Amino acid sequence: MSREDVWLSQGDDKRQGAAPFPFVATRLRAVNGGSVGAGALPDLCVSGGGVVLDGAQVAGMLCGVTIRTATRRDLSAIIALLADEDTVVDPRTVEVDEAYERTFKAVDTDERNEMIVMDEGDGTVVGCLQLTYIPGLGRHGQERALIEAVRVRADRRGAGLGRELLTWAIERARARGCTLVQLTSNKRRTEAHRFYDSLGFVRSHDGFKLSF
Repeated sequence: MSREDVWLSQGDDKRQGAAPFPFVATRLRAVNGGSVGAGALPDLCVSGGGVVLDGAQVAGMLCGVTIRTATRRDLSAIIALLADEDTVVDPRTVEVDEAYERTFKAVDTDERNEMIVMDEGDGTVVGCLQLTYIPGLGRHGQERALIEAVRVRADRRGAGLGRELLTWAIERARARGCTLVQLTSNKRRTEAHRFYDSLGFVRSHDGFKLSF
């Protein structure tokens, strides 16, 4: 995607549970998409919308909210978001141990993995997700994107941030050349299912997990 492409979206939010129920988008697209000229950047601020800029550290903006690749300084905030999806956890209370450090470094240095955060422009993280790019012979060598660890901070839901974050991730996968995006959602979260439906995801498979 070029810097001239700016995607706009609006809508509601989502939550993600652990139990699997896959949704697959076979056609990647932005929701309520449109484009504006490059002259509107970088000061564009769209109410209820956002910006996707390919290949930049600061890759998306939503009226003071930024979507970007996570850095080490975001780690405690990411752990706090993943610790409890229904409660705001203070990142300062989170213990960042060696296991977290090791895993973040593995994700950060792997070209097929991206940890993405949404912050308020001052470094305060209010959302996150992980993108994994998977090559597959079953799709004639085409790459797919797996979206996991999706969170929007409990006190920031309902303002369209979840939709903006997912739309950004879908568009990033499309720009990379992926032909499919997939994710799982708890079967009990019917509102989240409707949210994914509205983004173009299709309920195409049953998923299974085996914990060790």
